[in-house]
Amino acid sequence: MGNRIHAIVLALTAASAIGFAGSGVVTAPPTSVLASAQGPFIADGRYVTVTAKNAVSWSSFGWTKRENGDALYGHTFLAKGQYHHQNGSVYLSLYDAAGRWHGYLNQASVRVGANGGQQGAWLSAQGYATLMSSGQPIYQDFNGQAEATSDTVLHQTFRVTGEYHWFDGTRYESLYRANGGWLGYVPESSVKLTSQPQGVFQPKTGWVRVTHAGYQIWKSFGFSNYLRVKNGAALRVKGQYYHSNGSVYDSLYDAGGHWLGYMNANALEEVSDPLGPKISDDRYVTFTAKTAKLWQDPQLTQQATGGSAYGKTYHATGKYEAIDGTEVLILENHQGQLVGYAKASDVTVAAGPQGSWRRASGYVTVDQDTPTYSDFSLSNQKKTAAEMGTATYQVTGQYTTFAGQTLVSLYDAKNQWQGYVDAAKVKIVAKQTGSWLPKDAYLTTTKKNQPIWHSFFGASQSTSAVYQQTFEVRGQYKAFNGATYYSLYQADGSWLGYLNAANGAVSDSPQGAWMSHSGKVQLTHSGYPVWHGFFTSQAGSSTTMKNQVFSATGMYRHVNGSLYYSLYDGKKWVGYINAKATTPWSNWQPLGGSLRYVDDHTLQPTKTFSLKYYSQLDKRWANVKYERWTLGKTGCGQATMAMIISGFGQNVTPKMTADYAHAHGTFDRDGAGSLQSDLTRDADHWNLSWKVMGSQAELASYLAKGYPASVCLDFGTYRHIVALTGYANGYTTVHDPWSGLIYSGRKSLTDIWKRLSWLQGNHDEGASAATVYIAK
Repeated sequence: MGNRIHAIVLALTAASAIGFAGSGVVTAPPTSVLASAQGPFIADGRYVTVTAKNAVSWSSFGWTKRENGDALYGHTFLAKGQYHHQNGSVYLSLYDAAGRWHGYLNQASVRVGANGGQQGAWLSAQGYATLMSSGQPIYQDFNGQAEATSDTVLHQTFRVTGEYHWFDGTRYESLYRANGGWLGYVPESSVKLTSQPQGVFQPKTGWVRVTHAGYQIWKSFGFSNYLRVKNGAALRVKGQYYHSNGSVYDSLYDAGGHWLGYMNANALEEVSDPLGPKISDDRYVTFTAKTAKLWQDPQLTQQATGGSAYGKTYHATGKYEAIDGTEVLILENHQGQLVGYAKASDVTVAAGPQGSWRRASGYVTVDQDTPTYSDFSLSNQKKTAAEMGTATYQVTGQYTTFAGQTLVSLYDAKNQWQGYVDAAKVKIVAKQTGSWLPKDAYLTTTKKNQPIWHSFFGASQSTSAVYQQTFEVRGQYKAFNGATYYSLYQADGSWLGYLNAANGAVSDSPQGAWMSHSGKVQLTHSGYPVWHGFFTSQAGSSTTMKNQVFSATGMYRHVNGSLYYSLYDGKKWVGYINAKATTPWSNWQPLGGSLRYVDDHTLQPTKTFSLKYYSQLDKRWANVKYERWTLGKTGCGQATMAMIISGFGQNVTPKMTADYAHAHGTFDRDGAGSLQSDLTRDADHWNLSWKVMGSQAELASYLAKGYPASVCLDFGTYRHIVALTGYANGYTTVHDPWSGLIYSGRKSLTDIWKRLSWLQGNHDEGASAATVYIAK
């Protein structure tokens, strides 16, 4: 009974003590308590280091957790006392240097420092430390003994194998050399820790030169991939590493700022002045890159003012060969004045003071006052002004001389060099047409289907709409291709466009150019003067010459828009008259359903049109061969034309028309027979005009007046060309060149029109391939 009561008292006392100690009212447990499960307090006084990473301290022996993890691991505490718990473990009561209690910790989680000292216990560590603080003592023990300071090994990297966490919170690293020799202890604050053997990056800027070619530039500190550089190469340094192997490695870059790698500093020599010494020079250079710059200082930090240096030529009187490989030139102008500095890579060295050739593109129109030269001083003429003429040449290159003069190099359309000219005396344009030149003249268009340009080689109109009209010329372009383009204006002063001079005829007078005309006219309108000089000398009047017939052997289309004929009476010139006073005259006139030849002077008919029949089977020409065919087999069209032409009073045979159509057309060339164009080509040659019929009614009206016609008829398996004459009551007379054996005599015009061939080759001159012929 007595023992049981005593045990209860002890338990209550211990519970009260534990509850009091854990209540937070006091900062430390009582040093004297009644016996309990943890046992009595036993004084200690040793310094211990927590070495278990999973250590836990308790606020009471009721196992209320107080601290764990980083709050305990590696820290050194004062064990003021200990408890031998009935569970078999010893618990230490721990205090830090500030006297703060950290609870009860199982003694198995700590190690006692050597001799119980405040340095605590040795802790294993893996890594590297680079010494960064100067004047730091390097301790050999924890009694304050230091044989050296960090000054002798400053910035060097050492291997860390262990460390001590002092009671006062200071952390000491134990450092070893690359050869395994121990250096000593230093506080963590004097080093930078890293897991890499090269240590930590340390800033360094400057330039170095490679002095030992046997070293490599390593791409990493694994020392596997490397780059070799030649001895003497200049490189930029932007940092370094003091490796734990005892070597220093510089982090190197090339002149362009590209990182190369790491190189042992033993292979490098530091260079204090990257610009290098001034070296004399004597060259002429031209800025040929548009992005090139002229600088105020040789360090190339301040750009020179005064605009772009592009194209200019200077004298390089000196240079610097910078350590990074940059060549800096000292430049002077032609007056010997310093203008600035430039990278040699931004300029092109010239052969002399003419500067360097630069590409140029454009065109120059020279006049008769512009010679060219074969030398850069423009003293030796290559082409005289007369030889150059007024023409446009291509610019392929140029030189800007040391004196500031720009010379352009000219080539003609055959790519033959013409020489140099001063660019200040010519105008360079982008288009091959060259520059506008003055021109005071008149032009008469002489060709159809040619472009009149509204903008060169852009929008245009055709000369067909203004064929044989005259316009004022107010300017011209002498194009590079050799063509001359006139700028044309109409009578009201409005601009028409540009026309190639080859498509017209030029005159100095507003009547325009003389144009050939073959025909006769009858003066049928009174009140028009006959001129011997345009509007200056009147020679007669249409009133007194009315109804007379004259030969119009030429004509002028005046710029005012009127057409004037040049009239002859036989061989005697009469003068010029406005075409409005005339009516075209043909000696062959339709009178009473027949074509009659009317005399020019008596105006009386003297003979009647009479078609002369020819057969293509005539032995005189039937076997004449053209390519693979004979006239007898394929010459129906040519025999038809011989009939019609001869009917107008000319002596023309089928062989004559066939020879001409074969030589100048397509008769028996691409295929057998004649195309419609072969027939009309014959008509043109023997001075007949022609008109393609658009309807049966139109054809009937011309036949009724006496005009002959040719038609191409389709008979299913073949085509056949015949001649027609006359018309009455729906019928016409067919003249069949196949000796009248195929389709001949009086035939219905309706039947003929139904049989017309619609093949493309027969109606390329009109839709129906039915053509009427009229004497001019």
